[in-house]
Amino acid sequence: VSQAVGAALIPVCSAALGRRDFVKAEAGYRYSLVVTMGIMIAIAAVLFVFAEWAIIPFTYSETMVGFRPEFTHVLRIYALLIPFIGMIDIGSSILQSLRLAQVSMISSFARNILIVVMLFFASSVSLDAIYWSLFVAEVIGGILMLWLAKVGLKHYRHGKEQRTVT
Repeated sequence: VSQAVGAALIPVCSAALGRRDFVKAEAGYRYSLVVTMGIMIAIAAVLFVFAEWAIIPFTYSETMVGFRPEFTHVLRIYALLIPFIGMIDIGSSILQSLRLAQVSMISSFARNILIVVMLFFASSVSLDAIYWSLFVAEVIGGILMLWLAKVGLKHYRHGKEQRTVT
C-alpha cells in the first residue's frame, strides 16, 4: 500500500513543485501520509489482533504446531513496525519528488547499517532481542525519513522562493 501511494505521490508532487505550487505539493504529501498511515495502522491492528489465526496456515503440520506461540509473538512485533515502513516509503517518495533521491538512498543505507549492527549485538542476547532490534531500527528509519522529507520540503520551498524574489 505505502509503495503504491508513494509511487503515485512522486509525479503529483513533482508536477506541483515544477509549477512552484508548494501548497499543492505539501497537501499531496500530507494526504499521502494520512492515507498511508491510516491503512498501514489498520493492517497492523488486524494482524496484531488476529496473529494467532494468521499463523495457522504456516504451522498447520504436526511438527510446526509447537512453534505457533513464537510465530505469533514475532508477527505481533512485526505488525507494530508496519506503519513505520509506510513512513519510510512516503518520505522516500517526497525526497524523490524534490530531486533528493540520494538523500533517501543514504538514509536507507544508514538504516540498513543500523539494522546490521543492532542484529549483531542482539544475536548474542536472545531471539526476542533480535525481533525488537529490528523493530527499533525500523522505527528510527521511519522517523528519520519523515524528518528528512520535512526538512527537504522546507529547504526546497525556501530556496525556490529566494530565487523568485531576487
